[in-house]
Amino acid sequence: MPVKIDKNSCTGCQVCSWVCPGNIIRIDSETNTAAAIFNKECPSCGLCEEYCPFECIEVVRAGKRAGKDTFPMKNYLIGLGMDIQ
Repeated sequence: MPVKIDKNSCTGCQVCSWVCPGNIIRIDSETNTAAAIFNKECPSCGLCEEYCPFECIEVVRAGKRAGKDTFPMKNYLIGLGMDIQ
């Protein structure tokens, strides 16, 4: 299980679901907390963990973590309409 989410700390702010390039994390409508729906498909990039403002996500990864300055992440955030300088 690459993504571990502390449900007690999660506020359902949706930041993790917005930055997840694989659309792995969704907000559970019943609990209003993040849930790793397609955990087996997770590439363990670590973006959800990096951008979570409440530090309630831990990504267990074997490979290198993608950072916020990587080319694919910039394209993803620009596609969401975010202004990146």
